[in-house]
Amino acid sequence: LELGYERPDFDDSDWRTGLTDRHLERQGIERGYLHAWYRTRVEIPAKFKGCKTEIRFGRVDDSCVLYIDGKEAARYTYTSKKPSSMNFPMTFDVSDFIHPGMRQVLSVKLSNGGGDGGLWQPVELRFTKNN
Repeated sequence: LELGYERPDFDDSDWRTGLTDRHLERQGIERGYLHAWYRTRVEIPAKFKGCKTEIRFGRVDDSCVLYIDGKEAARYTYTSKKPSSMNFPMTFDVSDFIHPGMRQVLSVKLSNGGGDGGLWQPVELRFTKNN
């Protein structure tokens, strides 16, 4: 966090573009990294105001922390007690962090304990009417 990658005003213009549907190693990143970052800007249409908002990570290998506009919104920590956990999607309620009608920055700090890593299945935002 000392580098400020999670901050919405961080200049990521020289970062390479990555995908969230395959391991980082399948995108030309060499093994051996401990952390990697993903960032994207989104503008949620105002029509979703008042909806429950969830983010669904298709697969995370190994651990991650999600920041929305620089605030920690969700965290997943891999544990060897459940080694197959990286093979299942995970969903987090981020309703308190998403502000429809505004442009926001979503940042993910990924931690990799070895082998292939990354967000390797699509990431989705899901909106549900509360009633």
